Amino acid sequence: MAQLPDISFEHISTKQGLPSNDVWSAAKDKQGFMWFGSSRSFCRYDGYNFDTFEEAASGYSTGVSVDHKSGRIYACNSAKGLCAIDPKDLSVKVVLPINYADKKLENNHYDQVLVDSHEQVWSCDLLNVKRYDPVAKKITLYPLPASGLYHQISRFFEDSGHTLWAVSDIGLYRYDRKSDRLVCQIGAEAANPKNRRPLRLWSASEDSSRQQLWIACHDGCLLRYTPSTDTAEYFSKGIENQNVTCVQEGVDENHRKILFVGTKYGLSVFRPDEKRFYHFADFYEKATHVKSMYDDKANGILWITTTEGLYKYRYQNIGIRVLNLPKNLVTLPVGVMCFANGASENEVFMGLSHTGVLRWDRRENRFQLYRYPVSAYTHKLRFINAQLWAFTDAGIFIFENSTGSFKATNYHRFFKSPDIVDAMLDTKRRLWIIHLSQGMQVIDFATRKSLIVWDQKRNKEWFDDAVLKEIEQDKNGKIWIAGCSNAVVVFDESMSIFVKVKDLKSNAGKSFAGMCINKLSLNEDGSLLVASWGGINKLDNSGKILTTFDYEHDKMVDTYCSNIGEDEKGNLWFSTNEGIHIANPSNRTIKRFTSVEGLSNNISFGFLMNKKRELLVGYNNSFDVLNIRELNSGQFVPNIAVSSVDVVGKKRNHDISENLMLERDENTVSFSFSTLNFDPPSKNSYQYQLEGFDKRWIDLGNKNRVTFTNLDPKSYVLKVKSGSSIGVWNEKPILIHLTVKPAFYETWWFKILMALLILGGVFQFIRWRLNAIQEKNRMAVQMSDWRLRALRSQMNPHFLFNALNSIRSCVMNGQQAEATNYLTKFSKLLRIILVNSAKNKIPLSDELLALKLYLEVESLRFSGNFEYEIQINEDVDADLISIPPMLIQPYVENAIWHGLLNKSGDRQLTISVAEVENKLQIIIQDNGVGRDAAALHKQMGHKSLGTQLTEERLQLLGADATAHTIDLYDDTHAPAGTCVVLTLPI
Repeated sequence: MAQLPDISFEHISTKQGLPSNDVWSAAKDKQGFMWFGSSRSFCRYDGYNFDTFEEAASGYSTGVSVDHKSGRIYACNSAKGLCAIDPKDLSVKVVLPINYADKKLENNHYDQVLVDSHEQVWSCDLLNVKRYDPVAKKITLYPLPASGLYHQISRFFEDSGHTLWAVSDIGLYRYDRKSDRLVCQIGAEAANPKNRRPLRLWSASEDSSRQQLWIACHDGCLLRYTPSTDTAEYFSKGIENQNVTCVQEGVDENHRKILFVGTKYGLSVFRPDEKRFYHFADFYEKATHVKSMYDDKANGILWITTTEGLYKYRYQNIGIRVLNLPKNLVTLPVGVMCFANGASENEVFMGLSHTGVLRWDRRENRFQLYRYPVSAYTHKLRFINAQLWAFTDAGIFIFENSTGSFKATNYHRFFKSPDIVDAMLDTKRRLWIIHLSQGMQVIDFATRKSLIVWDQKRNKEWFDDAVLKEIEQDKNGKIWIAGCSNAVVVFDESMSIFVKVKDLKSNAGKSFAGMCINKLSLNEDGSLLVASWGGINKLDNSGKILTTFDYEHDKMVDTYCSNIGEDEKGNLWFSTNEGIHIANPSNRTIKRFTSVEGLSNNISFGFLMNKKRELLVGYNNSFDVLNIRELNSGQFVPNIAVSSVDVVGKKRNHDISENLMLERDENTVSFSFSTLNFDPPSKNSYQYQLEGFDKRWIDLGNKNRVTFTNLDPKSYVLKVKSGSSIGVWNEKPILIHLTVKPAFYETWWFKILMALLILGGVFQFIRWRLNAIQEKNRMAVQMSDWRLRALRSQMNPHFLFNALNSIRSCVMNGQQAEATNYLTKFSKLLRIILVNSAKNKIPLSDELLALKLYLEVESLRFSGNFEYEIQINEDVDADLISIPPMLIQPYVENAIWHGLLNKSGDRQLTISVAEVENKLQIIIQDNGVGRDAAALHKQMGHKSLGTQLTEERLQLLGADATAHTIDLYDDTHAPAGTCVVLTLPI
């Protein structure tokens, strides 16, 4: 029993870039672009973007059509008139403008558009039909009879016999080309009295037999009109209260013929064989007004235009046919776990995850359910003795041809539970039965008694380790068994033992791909195919490993290989949890089909390779039929077209057959491409090569746009090709020629002018150079002056005077040793300062050495009245880091003289050096009286010369060289010292 088709629609709206959700019409041009008319004029769609046209940006467009001889696109626009679009450069020309000022009726309004096979453009206004001849530039008016209606809009359709039909609010009219007039077929003026019915007709289409027209009637019915007999049949039951707007023949999910019927409030399906309507609830719940339909046969897409945007139904994928299980036969969800071919080529049996077995009649596309005595999970189906056997978790069921039903058996009595996964009747009439977890038994088929055919002790180790899965016997009588782990064995009956394939002498040094075996398949030539966890294998009829593919060495997306088959070209097809893989042993490549390419799901169950030309794949609630020859052919290769050209961010309508000329300042050019198959972007891939720039092909992946910037002035050829997601590429790329013109400064006249200007400018350059040298010398003198001033800062008179006084005091008091020590350190300090002052930068270690000597001298001079410490972080390499000399000492001097010496009690000075965020950080911290108290001890207006010079030097080092002073306070907010943070670039 038929029902509402189980199909899905892709919705495209303004969210995806559609100019307006109110879409009236659709057409496809010769290149393959889709064109849509909407409430915001007309647009072009490439599967990625909608292109609009500034020349006709406003006004609604109820009709768009294509002249398939010239390729020109015609569209009506309520604000402009009848427009023609050149397919080469997309220029828009208003060929019949609207003019309400004159008294001519033919230019008042243009509604609906169709270009017929004679290149005549048909349109209408509220009362008349119009025919425009583009060659003669002449318009002919065909007035329709007055009916009392406010408007009599006509919509046009040309059948396969090139007869033009005008479907209007007052009837159906046929255009007689010989007499150049419209003849009424249904309506008040119809020749057949039975067809003189007052009906508001809306649109028409032709069925696949090309003998009948289906006509949408606004008065709540659907018409089937046969032109050869001039008869009409009316269908209204189930759609009485609907305004039918359009009708288009199509197929459902099981490829049964149906009619899609659009109404003012939704979308329905009419099954002609049942004469019954079914309704899509989602459309009617939203009261979606369906306006028109377009059948894109090349891509297998039905486009539906509505007030809610576009709806896209893909009813065909190249090489892949999807069939859903009938909901009325078996309770869903249910998995198609295995297949078995019937007695005829048109018969296929499917083992289900519960209930029983489905029989599929391929020719009639009919299904029949055969129930098990009890609901069971089907592991495998196999014909034994011309009867269908089902191996399930509830035992073995055998189909009785006489009764047309399954009966239960007691073969599972040889095991503790009935979970049987496979069985095989060998040439000696022995039945080998495999249990899911309890090993294998051999039964005499005639007596039903258990047999012992192998040595139990010698094979015990193998049986203990193996979980058996499948069994096959080849034409030579060899019995092959597969299981876990890593076990494919052949039975050596002469020795009553099982021999592992990987232990055969012919496989010495060879690797067997995978671990646990999931599938063992026997080819007609006796070769074996093995699918396992981790890889696949092909063996010859002796067990010799011929081919292996595994996840470690080959590009397998998933490691779980569940089924396997071989096509007529020797490619190995195997299923995984990530789709169907195709391994080519000759070139060691792997392709992959997924749900993106049209599979029902990436995770599959049943798997059957038919005569190496067809693959059946089972899923939950559905199964796929893969035409291997089609999938291996070039039909699967997508086309390639240029969608748009953007120059410096602005769209440029360019005929790609012509050379694209770019000015030198047009240094950014972008090209967008499309395969025009309107598949998901992830299904298409692109490569390009710019001759004259690229030496190899550049892979764009799924990106459909390439941009070039700053191209040198010369000619280029851009080559672009497309590929499918399985790695099949278009062998003939599209070519785009472009030339970048030279800039004015790259021309010969400019070069001569420049030569003259250069000669005249040499003098200015020499003057500039001399000035630069003078400025450099001035800066060098200034730097020398700063060094001397810094030296004087280090050796200021106060320090020298006090130091010499300290030495004199030691001598006068007879402290010869202290005076000698003081004098030694003082002389070393003076020598280091003099040496360092001659250099722009010195190692940090030298600076710290001078600083240490300075602190020792000051400590001796003040009789050790303060303590100091220099800390260097272990991540600082003082020998490799260089800094300007004498940067730290002025801050240390300030800390001693103005912070510590004015304080009684404990006096501490700490100098720490660390690397922070790739910069050198030096912290001088004292616990003195603080800056406010120190200021009271300074002379009025006095400022440390050393500190001032250091700040000037830091400015010369750049923004990264800084010195920050921080006042320290204790818990009572009393001054507790000063901290100077000196930051230097490394």
